[in-house]
Amino acid sequence: SRAYSRKVSPPGFAWSMGRRDNHVSLEEVLDHLRAIVESVDVPVNADFEGGFAVEPEGVAATVGRAVATGIAGVSIEDSTGDAASPLFDFVLAGERIAAARGAVEGSGAMLIARSEGFVAGLPDLDETIRRLVTFAGAGADCLYAPGFSYIYQSGEKIIYTYDFKKITFYQIFPFRFRA
Repeated sequence: SRAYSRKVSPPGFAWSMGRRDNHVSLEEVLDHLRAIVESVDVPVNADFEGGFAVEPEGVAATVGRAVATGIAGVSIEDSTGDAASPLFDFVLAGERIAAARGAVEGSGAMLIARSEGFVAGLPDLDETIRRLVTFAGAGADCLYAPGFSYIYQSGEKIIYTYDFKKITFYQIFPFRFRA
């Protein structure tokens, strides 16, 4: 037998409403998640972007509401959407993931933590690894760093083990490793 899952795409949802990405309200996203979960028989993973909040308490509240829709997974990213300061402060970013962990605890939902430096204009592999290690320590089940196409640092830095979790870097399109 084959297992399938469905990822909810925030840009796709926004575009289907004639809006730009990141221009859909929390209530609209929650309604959308509920509708998808109720209409499919496969696990649904919600790309929940920045969690619709800045402070950890707000992230916990919104992630809790997302999990209550019946989703099987939820991802939270560290990007701010502000070109002048594209990533949340390092400590705050970790606190946000820890808060999200608290919200999914006991629900059976998977928490995916995303470090967005490569897509937000701060392509620094060492910083990305530092953030993902912190996110693993904060309780993320899965770690993701989207957006790069070439690695110029040593291939040994591509996989980093922390507390039995692997931080793996991948993207949909093929890329080359360069030593």
